[in-house]
Amino acid sequence: MTVEHIDPRTLQMNATISVRLTNAYNYVNTILTPSNQVFQIPLDSQIDDYTFENSETEYPIALSNWSPQLFPFDDYNYTFNLPLPDYVNRSIWLGPSYPWLPVEPYVVYENYIALNPFTPLPERIDNSIWVLNSYVTYYPSNNFTARPPTLKVTILLERNAEFVNYPFLLPVFSLFAILGLSVLLADEKQLANRLLLYLTVFGLYYSLEPSIRNSSIAPAMIGFSLIDRLVISLIPCILIFSSSSVIASTICHLKSFKEKAYELAVFVGCDAAAAILSALATNLITSVTVTNYLNNPFRIEFQVVRLVNVGPFGMAVVGALFAGVFVNFLICEAKLRNLGDSISARH
Repeated sequence: MTVEHIDPRTLQMNATISVRLTNAYNYVNTILTPSNQVFQIPLDSQIDDYTFENSETEYPIALSNWSPQLFPFDDYNYTFNLPLPDYVNRSIWLGPSYPWLPVEPYVVYENYIALNPFTPLPERIDNSIWVLNSYVTYYPSNNFTARPPTLKVTILLERNAEFVNYPFLLPVFSLFAILGLSVLLADEKQLANRLLLYLTVFGLYYSLEPSIRNSSIAPAMIGFSLIDRLVISLIPCILIFSSSSVIASTICHLKSFKEKAYELAVFVGCDAAAAILSALATNLITSVTVTNYLNNPFRIEFQVVRLVNVGPFGMAVVGALFAGVFVNFLICEAKLRNLGDSISARH
């Protein structure tokens, strides 16, 4: 079995499946019918009196579990059971290339399904955007009574990190880093520069959001993916940081602090509140509900996934919001300590 093509928008998978059964007369007109799939494999090509195989080899493989809402952290599961004739309990072999591997019962064989690196034209991308892992397990029949011998085939697809880090994750992270580091302009006189920086981030948002939604590798879906929601969350973050900057600047103007350390402390307090509110808003906006279809018994489960659940990238975005606040806190602490020492020395 070889995966030939995966449509990046619809996630339709086409795979070549070659089946050959030998050493029995009664394989004539045998049709293999995989579970949860829309295709059948008729063994309609007779090689000799003892050997039969399928003439058509490429079939559409249907999804079993999918999560396009988590793009670009999405993954896809293609699982089906292939019931076999009762007579193959001791004669099954697994490809895809010679010499074939004899399959032992209940053993999980990993990555014996190949991924064709090329895709038919006129596609603009190839299958290299995917990382494929496969698992094949053979379950023999229980004395040919309870159920037929079965091959369980599972194909798991994940995104190749190289194709999502640079066009999606790095630009989005950079915008959050700009927001987080903007608080280093912790001065009443720097208010105009801060607001200009936030206006720049707002303009970059409008250029980034449509490029993500119209990407050739983004899955077709109704609604917003996790990366869409993350970009949208920039808007409330910009409003929160802008408001905290105006509030801090207004307090400093009204108080007219003689010592810069006190002015910096006001900015640190307001910016810390802004970072906390922005992190909460971002985590709330990026909440995505994923539907999981489970078997044995069949049931549907709903799982809520948030930004902090997607691994290091989610934590890096939250950390970027607090980066400037942490630096200013250290600077403020040092200035206040020096100010306290100087006051003590006078007395």
